[in-house]
Amino acid sequence: MFSNIEADSKLKVPSEAQGKSVGEIVISWNTELESRTNFFLARTKGLTEWDSCIQKNKHILSALQIDLARVTSSQDRLERQLEILQLHQQEVDEALRIMESVAEQLGR
Repeated sequence: MFSNIEADSKLKVPSEAQGKSVGEIVISWNTELESRTNFFLARTKGLTEWDSCIQKNKHILSALQIDLARVTSSQDRLERQLEILQLHQQEVDEALRIMESVAEQLGR
């Protein structure tokens, strides 16, 4: 009965640690940690560059949005002025037609 408990309680050594000293295992872990740290740092550098680019483009888009609002406002104002000019033109055309009609009647 105790032999089963003893067999179950024995832990198996991972294959990467078999036949290695504690110092070799620690060096191996440190090497892997350094590799993963370098990979992580490279990824964070890339993300930082992306973030910087996004922030720069955000400012550019905000400036464009402000410019677009100004242009839209100016366009609305110009369209109203054009409508007024068209109305004046219609009034002038109507007045000119009336004058031409009166001139024709006077010339007969």
